Amino acid sequence: MPSSQSWTTEGSKTSISKPFPVKIENSTTNYTVKTEANISQGNVTASKLTLQDTVTTRSGKQDRELAVSTDGGKTWIPTKDANGNAILSENQVKSLQSGGILNKAIKNASKADAKTNGATDKQTNQLSNGNAASTPPAGQTDPKPTVKDLNDLAKIPGISPRDTYDNLTYPQDINNVGSDLIKFTMLKYQSRPVSETTLTFADRVNPFNTKASEEDKKRIIKGNVTMAIQPSVNDRNSVGWSPLEMDAGATAAAIASLTGMTGDVAGAVDAAMKTAELEGNGIRTAINASLAEAATGTKGLLTRVSGAMVNPNLELLFTGPQLRSFNLTFKMSPRNPSEAKQVKKIIRFFKQGMAVQRTTIGLFLKSPNTFKLQYLYGADKKEHEYLPRIKECALLSCDVNYTPMNSYMTFNDGSMVSYEMSLQFQELEPIYEDDYQTLDGFAFDKKGNRSGEETLNDSAGVGY
Repeated sequence: MPSSQSWTTEGSKTSISKPFPVKIENSTTNYTVKTEANISQGNVTASKLTLQDTVTTRSGKQDRELAVSTDGGKTWIPTKDANGNAILSENQVKSLQSGGILNKAIKNASKADAKTNGATDKQTNQLSNGNAASTPPAGQTDPKPTVKDLNDLAKIPGISPRDTYDNLTYPQDINNVGSDLIKFTMLKYQSRPVSETTLTFADRVNPFNTKASEEDKKRIIKGNVTMAIQPSVNDRNSVGWSPLEMDAGATAAAIASLTGMTGDVAGAVDAAMKTAELEGNGIRTAINASLAEAATGTKGLLTRVSGAMVNPNLELLFTGPQLRSFNLTFKMSPRNPSEAKQVKKIIRFFKQGMAVQRTTIGLFLKSPNTFKLQYLYGADKKEHEYLPRIKECALLSCDVNYTPMNSYMTFNDGSMVSYEMSLQFQELEPIYEDDYQTLDGFAFDKKGNRSGEETLNDSAGVGY
């Protein structure tokens, strides 16, 4: 029986055309064609055509597969019976080929069926051209992937995560005693969109920035934990530097490449020698020996014959920024049932917050939540100027020792008498020089020019 699905929506489609008669070898047969296609962004990205007829069996009339095409009907693979023979006759198989009477009838039936179910002219042409979202018909242009398409990947739907956590403290009354604190705020992970003009990644929204826009401040904050500052506070800022070499041969090759003299290293060497007036005195031979070493992989040829070597121009060069890590350990010994429940929730806060999130279709995974760490001091809990500022972090590991005193002990309600929790964080982004200036209150225009009074320098304390 003919069946159909609308081509006006995205996803997989299957439809069966109305029966159409074709006369071959003085015999007329009613055929149908089953069309299976995938529609993505309005284009046919994959298709399969199946030629069928109807046969009568003990259980009634059934569709029988005769041949299959996966390139829009350009070529067909005949279906074989249980004995390995093609169900179609030799003349029927010939008429399936491009230009054959059966081939034309199939294409017309498939296109008519697609049009009946809402397919556009573009889609029907793509169908007959063999899944041709990538090979559109003449006169039509295929939509090219854009930066917007790339940014839309951030919209992959996930299984609804937990949106809110309590605002937790340990010790429970720590906000009342005026102690300096460390505060962990859980944030919904935010990817960095790509700029269409510069092809660089935009800054991640920081809702804690005092100059953040009202829109930026709407970034989802799921909850926080406030605790006493751990006994050991330290940080380590590092930058990638590596010893690199570039001898005369490598320099000559670079010059040859930059000047369009691809492969003409000897010409570059001659030019350099003449400029430096280094002709003669065996220098040409020494340079040739060095080039021979490089070409053949021979080690130490020049040193063996002369006791000299080409100056490698060894220099320590910048290789890139590095990300900082922070390891924090807290010992928690609840003093009453209420505080025990608070500790239990704190452990859950970090464990669940760092967990990987799944998507609804299971094909992808989504990033866990991230965390903002802040050292606070004073009655008004300002950010500490004498301790490091920390950028947004991922929680890499959460280790909990439920028996830190090497003895299993619980209260009457089952709560452990003591816990030791170790957290390992790593910043999502490197520290840059202008981060310090922004922290001090300087502003930068699009050209990178700084504005602000010089008295702002160092105003934010030790910085990052």
